[in-house]
Amino acid sequence: MKNKKTTRKIPTSIDKKMGIKEMIGYGFTDMAGNLLFCTFSMYIVNFYTKVCGLPEGWAPFSANIILLIACIANALLSIVWGSIIDHTKTRWGQTRPWFLWLCIPFALTTWLAFFLPSFTAGNVKASFTLGLITYVLAVGGCYTGLSAAMSAVLPNLTAKDDERVKASSFRMIGGSAGAFITSMLTVSIVPAIALAIGGNAEDPKGLTFAYWIIIGAWAIMAALMLFLAFKWMRERNFNPDKHKPIPFKTSVKALKGNRPWFILAGAFIVLWIAQTTRSAYAIDFAEKELGGAKWSMFINGINIVGMIASMLTPVLVARFGKLNKFNKTSTLFLGIIICCVFGSLIGTTQSISSGAGKTALFVIFYTLSVFGLQMAMGMFFMMFADTVDYGEWKTGIRAPGLLASVGAAFGIQMGNGFGFFLPALIKEHTNIYFTFIYFPVIVYAIAGAIMILFIPYERKMGDIRAELAKNNAK
Repeated sequence: MKNKKTTRKIPTSIDKKMGIKEMIGYGFTDMAGNLLFCTFSMYIVNFYTKVCGLPEGWAPFSANIILLIACIANALLSIVWGSIIDHTKTRWGQTRPWFLWLCIPFALTTWLAFFLPSFTAGNVKASFTLGLITYVLAVGGCYTGLSAAMSAVLPNLTAKDDERVKASSFRMIGGSAGAFITSMLTVSIVPAIALAIGGNAEDPKGLTFAYWIIIGAWAIMAALMLFLAFKWMRERNFNPDKHKPIPFKTSVKALKGNRPWFILAGAFIVLWIAQTTRSAYAIDFAEKELGGAKWSMFINGINIVGMIASMLTPVLVARFGKLNKFNKTSTLFLGIIICCVFGSLIGTTQSISSGAGKTALFVIFYTLSVFGLQMAMGMFFMMFADTVDYGEWKTGIRAPGLLASVGAAFGIQMGNGFGFFLPALIKEHTNIYFTFIYFPVIVYAIAGAIMILFIPYERKMGDIRAELAKNNAK
């Protein structure tokens, strides 16, 4: 008898439910990403200006120019990453291996981005060049790849819509936890370490060493969580026999007629412009309106309420599902409405004469606004998985790398770029109150208005998934 060669098979059952360990692993991906990416969003401008000596604003070789150039480059890199993922085929799956392959590079490049060699001290051009290179490597080269994998892996984890909703909720909970940790601890630990080392919390050498210590700690934690995510997840909705690696030209064809993807991607870019504005101007607003930069810890740390919003999301989606066939969009609209209403009410704090009353109202209104935002944002990530199914149904091409990952990663990077650029221009003609409060509210409302166009397509998704499951079972 001939010995039959055995090969390890990838689970392909789409009926098996995701276990709690697997969902926690999916949550670890965004928790790891936010530990380091939110550090970039919140503190990189502070690092460039106070440590590297780069000017603020839009002068040549300024911190804002680095961010604009890097974010545009990173947005383009997201397209490359989407194609790479669509080309991937391993015994571990299509997307899951990237959490293993990128965990160390992501941690290392982020750590190096907060590094200032002695030869660049006082040299603006050298600091600008180093900052641009390390930012693109860390965010575009590694984080964008991880962000692409986070979105691309969801449609491969399960074909069951309710399982995707639960998994996305775990992702958002993890992301909120990661953002909370870095926002609450980094802003206080870095000056303390700098003070202990150099005797001056503003000393560039002390700040450099302080950033090294804290970013190094976050990097180790992130690498470990990404490794566990790789170990615990399974791509049961990826069939290597049917879902072959496809060239970029073929992936792009999955966009043909995929109007829900364009609607979702456009709205997501708009939403992220507002999100970046809030994060970037938190310290400035806290110093000028709340009496101290320490309040920026609250502004950025309050994202922890996103955990509560994420826990409620599956319940709301199920409840709306009994009322209509666009339950995800309905949940998203509810989140946008809450975000905009209470975000607008923050403006009323300006008319409160009492310092205590003004602060109390700000805390209440801002917390509720963030709660609504986190509810809406979680829906975007899970709805990109729907566009993968729609693209496969429409064209016969399954391209999670291009559709799910590029939609989310491209949106984040483009939103970041314009989120740094537009408010800086607006602030020159208004004030920090309008820039931090009313501008984001207006932009959030525009994102919600765009999503009205998504409703007709969501109504069809149940029938589309049933047809795909029938075809894949043959």
